[in-house]
Amino acid sequence: MLDFSHEERCYHCGACAQKCPTGAIQMEMGNDGFLYPEIDEEKCIHCGACDRVCPHLNWEQKMPRLEDRTCFAAASTINEQYKSASGGVFYSLARYFLQQGGYVAGCVWDDTLTARHIVTNRLDEVERMRGSKYVWSDTTEVFREISDLLKRGEKVLFTGTPCQVAAANNYFGKKENLLTCGIFCHGNTSPQMFALWKKDMEAKYGKMENVIFRYHGPDGNDNAVQIIFQSGKKVRQEINENRFMRGFSENYFGSESCKDEKCQYKEGNIPGDILIGDFWGYTGKKISKWMSAVICTPTGVTIFKKLEEECLVEILPSELSKITEKNGYLIHGTHINPLQYEFIEMAKQRGFLKAYNKLGTMSWYKALIYALKLKRIIKR
Repeated sequence: MLDFSHEERCYHCGACAQKCPTGAIQMEMGNDGFLYPEIDEEKCIHCGACDRVCPHLNWEQKMPRLEDRTCFAAASTINEQYKSASGGVFYSLARYFLQQGGYVAGCVWDDTLTARHIVTNRLDEVERMRGSKYVWSDTTEVFREISDLLKRGEKVLFTGTPCQVAAANNYFGKKENLLTCGIFCHGNTSPQMFALWKKDMEAKYGKMENVIFRYHGPDGNDNAVQIIFQSGKKVRQEINENRFMRGFSENYFGSESCKDEKCQYKEGNIPGDILIGDFWGYTGKKISKWMSAVICTPTGVTIFKKLEEECLVEILPSELSKITEKNGYLIHGTHINPLQYEFIEMAKQRGFLKAYNKLGTMSWYKALIYALKLKRIIKR
């Protein structure tokens, strides 16, 4: 089963492995650092369960077109909004779900700084979901747990990339107690490349404890990468000076399935009762320094009206054209860098930073400025 090129079309969600009744499917790391299904033909009973949940094979989500959904500019009213990547809307939504006795599924850093999905009804765990991780999140263990919660009648908010939301829709089916929230997606990023970047940074500064890719600072005026080490040192870099973020934006280590002509979850086929992301280029009335763009189905609109009534968010009407103007990845996939495969192999052999210094676009002059700024180490 799963009769297609996994290397070209797999979204790495692991729904197939979790749905398989005989344990015939294991998720194994490929050369690009993403997980792919490996099928034990002796265990496979050809029941088709894996095919039914696969987001590549079942890509038509029967969602309203983007132009038929309702758009908002929004921001959280909860203090400490700076801990979020943009307007803090996800955190307000998750807080509301917890207050209603529900559960929230989303991405956190685990103890090894691996991005993975968990499901929880604890606020301290939801706090860990705040902020963009900029790396593919491992969902290969969370669907079964969510399925059990839904069968018990618990309310669950699932958040993830559009392909992860599609996998959730396929896995759980239409459930009144399930709300899905997709994020504006640039494309999946190789966890192996993140691990190699982390290894290089740790070689210089010691064990890494946390990384905040969109650090705004307590006053909300910053927009940087802040890396926190176990020693207590903090290194802050401008986003366009951080090698990992530059490699991400230059598409050196994205998934093959995220390529423009291959990603099936763009424009008229983006699943999610709610879609959230940065409102780049927002020119309307400012209710916060950092604004979120929100695109809702009728179900999502109902939820956001409740959030507004509970004073958890402020929302203003907006238009799809204003959101997509600076969020082109809602319409098209990524353009994979032609040097991607060379970059990945070099990073595995010589280290991430050496690969970027050799193949990346940062000039020697900018690299020198970067090295000088990297010395800005702030002690706790």
